[in-house]
Amino acid sequence: MRVLIIGGAGFKNSGDEALLLSTVQIIRRVAPWAKLTVAANNEFVARQTLWGVDQINIVPSPRIAFFRNDSHYFRANHIFLQRRTALRQCLVGASPTEAIKTILNSSELDFIDRENSARFLSALADCDTIVVHGGGILTSPTRSRLIEHALTVEVAVNWGKRVLLRSHQIGPLTSSDDRDQMRSILSASSYVSTRDLNQSSYLCREVSPDTQVFDAPDDALLCSVGGASSEVLSRHGVARGQYICVGFRDNPSVGVTEDAYFKTAEIVLNAHRMIGGDIVLLPQGPFDIEPLKKLTSYLDCKAQVIEPNDPFRDPVHIAENARLMIACPHHSLIFALRNAVPVISPVMGDYYLFKNKGSMRFFELERFVIDLSNSQEEISTASSQLLHEIFDDEKAFRSKLSRQVEQVKVIAQHGIEEFRRCLLRHDDYSELQQSLM
Repeated sequence: MRVLIIGGAGFKNSGDEALLLSTVQIIRRVAPWAKLTVAANNEFVARQTLWGVDQINIVPSPRIAFFRNDSHYFRANHIFLQRRTALRQCLVGASPTEAIKTILNSSELDFIDRENSARFLSALADCDTIVVHGGGILTSPTRSRLIEHALTVEVAVNWGKRVLLRSHQIGPLTSSDDRDQMRSILSASSYVSTRDLNQSSYLCREVSPDTQVFDAPDDALLCSVGGASSEVLSRHGVARGQYICVGFRDNPSVGVTEDAYFKTAEIVLNAHRMIGGDIVLLPQGPFDIEPLKKLTSYLDCKAQVIEPNDPFRDPVHIAENARLMIACPHHSLIFALRNAVPVISPVMGDYYLFKNKGSMRFFELERFVIDLSNSQEEISTASSQLLHEIFDDEKAFRSKLSRQVEQVKVIAQHGIEEFRRCLLRHDDYSELQQSLM
């Protein structure tokens, strides 16, 4: 079995890196004989994420090879769409040999990286199955990634490959074109798992009613990241269970107002007045550092902005050893919940409301997501009530949360078993038997 893994990792976003590593670990567990190739947005970052994992082939992703990850890609503008159309005309309906020949020679594709495109297409031609690992890549706010993956899936199906989707946020989808792109991906997929409860799956069934969808928690909940928490905490000068951890993201795809900084800071200060302790501002990627530094200007107390040595593993260890997590970025919540750390999630915009509410619903914490578009009075009242719910009897709250997390992990394991069943074709079982002899 030859599996090509593709997704959104490669930009030192700790959540996306966790999803890549989780996917590799899960496939290695359920099909240890499989030959794995990763289509990476950044080969150096991918190898850093997969450190210690042997025998992984890495090729450039379509985002890098086809579109060079340039400003047109980021904006999903008319030039990007024209390029997608030109690629589709050359690739869909062509054999792998014909497609690679066209990629290397066509004057109509001067915008691509020819060598890297040929490497990716060769890897796609050589695999049996592609697994698109999760993240918020199949949504309207991330339209370029939705379109990129729709094209990749269409080519893969045209070449007789199976397509499996793991741990996805599907939606929000705000246009008929985006729904059409998503429908094409879903109809081509043999397996679809979402990472939230009754959110993405509802939209999937609305867009593609015949698609079977499995609700399971985010793969990062079970990912084995390696390293020692004690070493990471010591390096950054924080003590286990003694700090309030804060995540914040000023995401241009979503839109964050100045008001969001102020309202988030007020929630942090309210928590600090109630329980004390250090305030640790935790980036999930290098792009979060400047917004977090700006957030400190709204805090009238000392706060430390972490600059991780390892941009993937440090955030996991720091989040899961906090006393309280207050964060918008989705994986800050997941990393904290790995160790039953209480979470309050102030967010702005449908993109984060969609994903954070859906994920927190698994843990019966949906009401702990606070919409920052509400008035300051509403936010202050809601955050105070939630803080009292957590800390009036912290031991009991954490005990209940811990039980809930363990139940969710059982759901995750059931989802992995279903993935194993879908990944393995009938003739793969002979390989399984041989690997066990």
